[in-house]
Amino acid sequence: MLSNLFWFKTVNMRKLVFVGKPGPSMPNVPEVLSIAGYEVSVAEDGKTGIMLIIEKQPDLIISTIELSYL
Repeated sequence: MLSNLFWFKTVNMRKLVFVGKPGPSMPNVPEVLSIAGYEVSVAEDGKTGIMLIIEKQPDLIISTIELSYL
């Protein structure tokens, strides 16, 4: 079932950056992605997110709409 939810796994994406605080609609997204085998880096604000994106060069960036420090 998890493999169906994570269709992008088939294109060799391994590194993800999650920017923002997980909210009520997606409280465990970073944890679930980590359990599914992805390297997940989490930044709670926009400034830290940009630094992580530059450092990690992720395959996918997941971000909330409102970010502080941008």
